Amino acid sequence: QTIVDSATGVRIGGKPIETHANYKCWNLDNTFLQRNGGATLKEGQHYTHAIWIYWRRSDRGWRTLFRPSQDHSMIVKSGRKDLGMYSNRQGGFQDSRYDINNDLDSWQLIIVTGEGSSSSSSTGTSTFYTGKLGSGSVTKRGTAGRVVCGMTWYRLGWGGQGPGRVAAAYQWNRILSLSEMNQILKGTPTQSLVATVAFPMKGLVFAIRADKSKSGQTIVDSA
Repeated sequence: QTIVDSATGVRIGGKPIETHANYKCWNLDNTFLQRNGGATLKEGQHYTHAIWIYWRRSDRGWRTLFRPSQDHSMIVKSGRKDLGMYSNRQGGFQDSRYDINNDLDSWQLIIVTGEGSSSSSSTGTSTFYTGKLGSGSVTKRGTAGRVVCGMTWYRLGWGGQGPGRVAAAYQWNRILSLSEMNQILKGTPTQSLVATVAFPMKGLVFAIRADKSKSGQTIVDSA
């Protein structure tokens, strides 16, 4: 099985598709999705990462979402429910001051924006937002003082650090506005890239959705 990101051409080793709480997804409770070819996607000075997740309930081990070649742009701390990022380059876990206690029983849209001191810097500002499926808008949850600028696309999840079930994941090479984030939230995990709810296409560099799986391959509509 291969997942193909047709926004840029990243190829990822696939996992079986299942349905959970009405949406198709990859079960990453105990595993990860890893790039195995295609385009090399590098983070610049500004970026946005977004993922539709149904969190793994157990607090045992970290819950890793986007994990580039170094650093983790989104992660929940091992043994706790603290949302933040992890800088392998400088300082380890960076807490957003938000926890996911009330987010474990529904699909959640998790978004982080990054603004680095430079295009390759580990310092800058990560800003975190979350939104529950069916709600009208995302909520800003906090910030951290590290970023993943200069790193390349590597994994969703990590060995022994599975985050839960993932229905869709996106990346942009710019910081989305709050209005654009709400467009993604209103679109639900099956948001088509060509739909009545406008999807933010400008700067989209990565997009995968489990509901687009067909014959072992996931193809996502591109601009």
